[in-house]
Amino acid sequence: MALNNAPEEVILASRNFTNQFEIPVLFFVVSLAALAMKLVTLWFSIFALLFVISRIAHAYVHIGSNHIRTRFRLYLAGCAFIVLQWITLLLTLI
Repeated sequence: MALNNAPEEVILASRNFTNQFEIPVLFFVVSLAALAMKLVTLWFSIFALLFVISRIAHAYVHIGSNHIRTRFRLYLAGCAFIVLQWITLLLTLI
């Protein structure tokens, strides 16, 4: 999609929308796996909720102030919550 002549707000919103579909694929996979195996625990659910909150906050910062350091920290937090979900799922399997 060519956005070269689009206003800056449209370009920023487009990039944010694309970004929202990159890391969540791992979230969808781990969530569906846990649901399919009936291994959803309280901690798994907490990490899932924190992941969703971190993505909402990331989008808010990206569209708003676009403060890179804050945005990156929120991105890392989201990644950490997904890793914790995977660890929780693996430990539940054991």
